[in-house]
Amino acid sequence: MEEERVVRMKRTLRAGRERVFDLLTGGLRLREWFCDMAWTQPWPGGRYALFWRYGLEVQGTFVEVEQPEEVLLVWQGSGDPGPTLVKWELEEGKEGCEVEVEHRGFGRDPRWNAALAEAEKRWAAALENLQSILEEGVDLREARRPLLGVSLEGMDAGRARREGIAAEMGLYVANVVPGGAAEAAGIRRGDVIVALGGYETMDYGRLLAAMQAFRAGDTVAVEVVRGQERLTFQATLKERPVPPVPDEPMEAAKTLRERYAQLGAALAGATAGLGEEEAGRRPAPGEWSVKEVLAHLSVCERSMHEYWAGIASGLVTEGEANPTVWPDRLSAILAVEPTLSGLLSRLARDMEETVRLIEHLSAETRADRYRYRRIVRSALEYPEHIEDHLGQIRRTAEVVHAQAGG
Repeated sequence: MEEERVVRMKRTLRAGRERVFDLLTGGLRLREWFCDMAWTQPWPGGRYALFWRYGLEVQGTFVEVEQPEEVLLVWQGSGDPGPTLVKWELEEGKEGCEVEVEHRGFGRDPRWNAALAEAEKRWAAALENLQSILEEGVDLREARRPLLGVSLEGMDAGRARREGIAAEMGLYVANVVPGGAAEAAGIRRGDVIVALGGYETMDYGRLLAAMQAFRAGDTVAVEVVRGQERLTFQATLKERPVPPVPDEPMEAAKTLRERYAQLGAALAGATAGLGEEEAGRRPAPGEWSVKEVLAHLSVCERSMHEYWAGIASGLVTEGEANPTVWPDRLSAILAVEPTLSGLLSRLARDMEETVRLIEHLSAETRADRYRYRRIVRSALEYPEHIEDHLGQIRRTAEVVHAQAGG
């Protein structure tokens, strides 16, 4: 009788069984360390579905669920010759929760060889990332994703027409990071990335999927549309730095408050001397006025608070809509705060609320290292977004002031 082919791996995690069990069975929790989208019905006979951006799909049924000790499920991956069985066992040990995953049911037919190799690779990476998420709060999928070094925006027919670009889809390069892979390759602000490494990049999700196929140090072909030309550049991807996150919210809040004070002073300086009519004037069709930019920044602050609440409560969902650029919402803000001084004051209050929110993160939120890191890291990185729009405000102010004959 031939020996059964089984993938079996074990790891000890510094966490309780209940928390680990939640990460193994909860739909939103699975997205934090394992897949990109998931929904689950974690009870015997319940269904589940897992999805990855690069195209893998897995569906199946929960066979046995004994919380917080054991989970047995039927596993059917897209492209697999047939269903297999995955079993998780959790035991409390002296150093934490001992987790073992067992994946069995691989046939001897050569068609199963790829599924077996993929399972060995997948579970090794998954257990490593599960441990990193629990103990350090770091998602290794993100930390190890190579860096191109660009800030991107969506592309549409309106922008293509205004800027004379022969592409209505793709990713518009809003900024190029100095010293990054894109700059070294020759990619410039205003280019539209349409493919990377042979994968089309018509939206940000597809770019992320393409990047998952590469590692730092790989050289990939990046296809861009520049004006009316289609060009190809060879970019050597760089390692993504993992920024430090303060362990204490008060320390993070102090840093954020200092940065906001600098930006508040810069915004005041950039808008000084503008009259109400000038601040409300668009420099060109399809572009924002200074007041609209300020309204957008206010919406961004408030949307960020809602986003953090979703992270902390486990209710964050994916969506394509971006409420921070919805024209109707910006118009509503300008109806309530029609003056330049009123908009600046509103934004200052929003920024102070952001700082206070970080200060008041609960002990429960801080204990979840992954969610805590996501919130604080996004807070500390957010001022870069304001900095980008500060440059836009300065340019717009110069244009409208000149148009007014100032």
